[in-house]
Amino acid sequence: AEILHLTPQTISGQLGEFEMRLDARLFTRNGRKLLLTDTGRLVYDYADHIFRLGNELTDVLRRGIQTKSQPLNIGIIDALPSLLAYRLLQPAYEFDNVSVNCRSGKTEQLLADLSINRLDYILSYTPLNSGGNIRAYNHQLGQSGITFFTAADLVADYSGGFPGSLDNAPLLLPTLNTPLRRSIEQWFRNTDITPYVCGEFESTSLIYDVGESGAGIFAAPTVIKQQLLTRYNVGVIADVPSIGESYYLISSERRLKNPAAVAMFDNARSNVFATSTSADKEAIVNEEA
Repeated sequence: AEILHLTPQTISGQLGEFEMRLDARLFTRNGRKLLLTDTGRLVYDYADHIFRLGNELTDVLRRGIQTKSQPLNIGIIDALPSLLAYRLLQPAYEFDNVSVNCRSGKTEQLLADLSINRLDYILSYTPLNSGGNIRAYNHQLGQSGITFFTAADLVADYSGGFPGSLDNAPLLLPTLNTPLRRSIEQWFRNTDITPYVCGEFESTSLIYDVGESGAGIFAAPTVIKQQLLTRYNVGVIADVPSIGESYYLISSERRLKNPAAVAMFDNARSNVFATSTSADKEAIVNEEA
């Protein structure tokens, strides 16, 4: 009311009239506070977009700019390694008229945002289950095995006699709610290995930092092995192609139409996962045989 130089009663009256025109409740009262309802958040997002477009139009007319950037809103599952997310997003940054906006979060929240068009796509390591309340489609980008790393000066301690060398070894793992954690633990059971879990992390970047310090062994997707070796003072213990994950671009559209999203998909299939996927499939077949 102070910003608009109006009385609180006037604001309340206008909000009430707006709700009547929409035939929907935008607010719910919690004590002395007003909180947005689900419909209110949806209306707010559209209103925010409208105002941004209005400001953009003003800038275009004032500066004489004939082109404007199109926002590409992408959600990233918070346990997805940032180094991998960057490689997958990289083609979108090559479009001059695209503004890539990224948001990390839990799967449930990102899917809810996708359902109300707050997000255009989601990068995920798990597919969306069919039969849910949210209508969306999985576009598989590729798959990768994992590689075990440790501090560069400790590699020799564990590379010989692998995988038995991991028995009772200090291990840094992602949290229990991730598919990669479950896959790693299943592999340990199958190989009759019991490591010492000395740390659990939600942040993959923190795992890499702690692993570089020599505190323990950690696993990461083989597809980002070279990036990890370049960025961190770590070394490779061994590749394990039989443990791995598939990665997906989840959208509300059956076919990808956005040129930047299409470029991301094509680059993932032909470059990011091309070598890793074929090698991993062959290794898995040989191991099973």
